Amino acid sequence: MTSLELLDKKEQLTIKANSILTAGKAESRKLTADEESAYNDLCKEIADADREIRDITSKLNKETNKTKMSKFSLIKAVNDIANNRNLDERS
Repeated sequence: MTSLELLDKKEQLTIKANSILTAGKAESRKLTADEESAYNDLCKEIADADREIRDITSKLNKETNKTKMSKFSLIKAVNDIANNRNLDERS
C-alpha cells in the first residue's frame, strides 16, 4: 500500500472506532463485549497502519538522503546563457 492509501485506511478506521464510542456515549451505557472487541481490533489496525506509515516515511527519508546536491553557480548559468552555450545538468 502507498502512504496515501494507508493514511486513508487509518482515517476510516478512526471514524469507525469513534462511531462505536459515540454510540455507547449517546445511550449513556458501557460498550457491549462485541463493541469493545470491535473497538480493540480497530485500535490494533490503526496502530499497524501507523507503524507502516512510519516505515514507509523512514524508508523514503533514507533514500532521499542518499541523493547528493551538487554545486550550482548562478553566475555560471547566466554567463552560459549570455554566451549562447548549452547549460550543463547542474545549471
